[in-house]
Amino acid sequence: RDPARRILAAMFRARLDEAPGCAPGSQECMDQLLTNTVPENIELNQEAAVRSVVLLRNDGLLPLSPGGRVRKVALIGALNAEAEHVSQYLPPADLYSGGGSGHVGAGPSLQKPLPALRRRAEELGFEVLVSNCSGAGECNATAEEFREEALRVARAADAVVWVAATTATEGEDRSSLSLDPSGQLDLSIAAVARERPTAVLLQVPGTVVLPWRDEVAAIACLFLGGEQTGFAWASIVFGDAAPSGKLPIMLPKTEDGTILPGDGGNVKYAEGLFTSYRSPSAERDSAFPFGHGLTFTKFSYGAPTVKAPADCAGAKSVGVLPPREVL
Repeated sequence: RDPARRILAAMFRARLDEAPGCAPGSQECMDQLLTNTVPENIELNQEAAVRSVVLLRNDGLLPLSPGGRVRKVALIGALNAEAEHVSQYLPPADLYSGGGSGHVGAGPSLQKPLPALRRRAEELGFEVLVSNCSGAGECNATAEEFREEALRVARAADAVVWVAATTATEGEDRSSLSLDPSGQLDLSIAAVARERPTAVLLQVPGTVVLPWRDEVAAIACLFLGGEQTGFAWASIVFGDAAPSGKLPIMLPKTEDGTILPGDGGNVKYAEGLFTSYRSPSAERDSAFPFGHGLTFTKFSYGAPTVKAPADCAGAKSVGVLPPREVL
């Protein structure tokens, strides 16, 4: 009785008995879901996306500040990907939300990386250069042609911001932990990083292998950040906010030790619990360990003391930007 009472209470509170609304699965329902937003929800989405950014590496390139050594910024990669909404069966994956029954389609408030990054850069006085291709195949370019285009744009700039992305969907295993199973995207990022200081912004559905991690100047990871992805990237890249996210998983150095998917309809869970960051070899195997996450400042920690919650000040920042630390 209690479950039924809760369901009916929610229905009556929303007055669905007076106006039943749309039929589940219909285009009318989808249109309502995509347009039923209010400023408060957009602001909450922005805050959630910004706080979700995990800074994996930074040699001082980020944040990009006006008046610094960087005047021209090249934008390369998955900058302008569209959001997917409907399918005859399960919703498809995109670069803002994974596919399947948990997919949340981005509505009219979608902030793509390209317009958000370019708008904030120009507001701060940076000159912005944009690659003609957002990725191999996006402009009928081969992997080699895409790489040459990326190098051309990078060489004309002082620094590069590269949005690197992949996605995943329910009911289907990823073929590898690489951003691009062919390996061509990794080669392109490494080639550009050898030419100019490069910050790579990751939009990924889970763990990835980053063979160029020691060649780039900075790496930040948002996973799949929803409709305010572009806002979050612009806020972090240009220092409007400091990153505070921590990795909820381990990012391995290589795919060695990867647990392969099942064969046909048989899946054997023989690996036990001591995998990934629980593994005895986690420290040796991880490129970025579980819980890792940097920010634009440093923190000092004193000896722990017991205090009332109202008196707890937390860690002390010794940097310049307003900090947020997660312990």
